[in-house]
Amino acid sequence: MQKIFEIYQEEINGELCDFVKIYVTWENRIFSLIDLLKIWEIPFAKYSYKPGDYHWVTPKWLYDELMVAPISFPYRTVLECTCLIPGCWPFQVIAEETDDQVLWKKFLQPHRGKNSYANEFWDYSRYPPLVFNKQQYYEELQP
Repeated sequence: MQKIFEIYQEEINGELCDFVKIYVTWENRIFSLIDLLKIWEIPFAKYSYKPGDYHWVTPKWLYDELMVAPISFPYRTVLECTCLIPGCWPFQVIAEETDDQVLWKKFLQPHRGKNSYANEFWDYSRYPPLVFNKQQYYEELQP
């Protein structure tokens, strides 16, 4: 079975750091989330950032976003900018549960919303939720 969350190490400023790659199934194929976003964002990226220009987050960041963050703000940041500055270029999802699945839906690039300064709306509404096996999802998220 393909892992959902895979920890890998990358050297940042001379120090090895842990990050989490996220794998998703879309149209019966497995993609890294960043590779899938490259496909999804190509039609929107006319004037600015490259499609899929994201970086993985740390295991602690992902755990806190998906397991600890307050429910008062439903969006969860699952990817960040390649500069690694939080909030610079986040990709966000709303995570919902069923009895046996976790769904990521209502995708958002907040810097490319309907009223964004760049006047370049990135509309993810035509994409279906990303579906994960709930048991596997929570087992792999544990620190």
